[in-house]
This record gives sequence, structure tokens and C-alpha cells, in this order.
Amino acid sequence: MMGYTCHYAATNKQELINNSYNGRQEIFAAQNTRGSIYAAGGQVLAETQTDEDGTEKRVYPYENLFAHAVGYASNGRFGIEAAANYYLINSNAKLSDKVASDVAGVKYPGDSVVTTLDVSLQDIASRSLGVYKGAIIVSEPATGKILAMVSKPDYDPNEIDAIWEEVIQDKESTILLNRATQGLYPPGSTFKIVTALEYIRENPDSYGQYRYQCSRRWRKSWGFYSPCV
Repeated sequence: MMGYTCHYAATNKQELINNSYNGRQEIFAAQNTRGSIYAAGGQVLAETQTDEDGTEKRVYPYENLFAHAVGYASNGRFGIEAAANYYLINSNAKLSDKVASDVAGVKYPGDSVVTTLDVSLQDIASRSLGVYKGAIIVSEPATGKILAMVSKPDYDPNEIDAIWEEVIQDKESTILLNRATQGLYPPGSTFKIVTALEYIRENPDSYGQYRYQCSRRWRKSWGFYSPCV
């Protein structure tokens, strides 16, 4: 039993540390300043600012723009703040830097996380979605990198403490829902990529000559009425 416990703790270290019941998170928080989160271009998406009296505040410079992708780190954790929590609360600073921090009486600098998010693409996606409810994801097919992730309605993570009680009591509010990762939707036209690829593989020499005449009539498909395409 002892051997299994040690093996489990070693191979599931991140899961154990990130568990909300694990008190070691409080120890790390008291020892290290929570690290920053960066976009692919080096822009700061989240950082911890410390006042003269030592009070720490998590700041999100882009406000609503990365609300669901980056998430928040108070009243629980969400988004990248949750997924990368293990790294953000740890510090792999050089020994000399830690000694300097001890002498100055300040916390060790936490590790930073660099994402694949692109600020310009995120802004374009957000403006394109406008006031409509929905989600947009931009990814790099060759690598699977997420370049942009927008979900609306959104919120300002800088104000999460102020709006928390109001939001959780409002059963109609969906601002905390990341529609890109938590929404459940029928595949719709995205599934046509699969069927098109299958046809191309079955007819590699003739798929370019395929033609279909649309009769402009409505037909029932996948439980919905939709025009033929």
C-alpha cells in the first residue's frame, strides 16, 4: 500500500496539487507569487501585481477579450488559470534569485506560462462575433495549436469578485459558460468535411468532376429541416 501510494503521488503529482482539497496550494501561494500568463507574441494576459502593503491582485490587461480562454484565479479557478495552475503556483527561479528574494523579504517569482493565443486573431474573432451568443475557435491544423478562443456572452475577469454572487444566483446567466469547450452542439456543416474526405478517398481520380443539382427543396436531415446544398 505504501509503495502504491508513493507511485501514485509521483505519477499524478499535478492532479494531486491541483485538487481543491490539497492544502499545499496554500503553502505555495504563501511562498511564491503566482506566475504570469503570456500570449504567443509576448503580451501579458494575466499577472499578479503587489501593492506596497503586500496585497496581491490578479490583473487581466485585456479584460473581456480573453475572459473564457484565460479564465480567473479567484472563487475557484477556470480556463488556463486552472489548467496551468500547477506551474503558476510553483517557482523554478535560480537559487541566487531565491536568496535575493529571501533577503528582500518578498515571495519567490512564480513560473510563467506562454500560450499559443494570438492577440490580433482573438480581437478579430471577438469583433466578428459581436453581440451574438456563440463561440469561435481558430486553430492551426498542422499542430493543433489554439490561436484564438472566444465565447460570448463574456465578462471582465478583473471584476469576478465583485460580480460573483450576482452571477451564481442568476440561473439565467451564462457568462461563465465557455461555449467553445463546454457547449454541446450538433456537428452541423463541420461534419461535411468528414463526408467530403471520405468521397475523395474513394474516388481519388474523379472527385473533381462531381456535380450535384440542387432542387431548392427542403429536406429533413439530422432531425432538422435544412436546404439542400
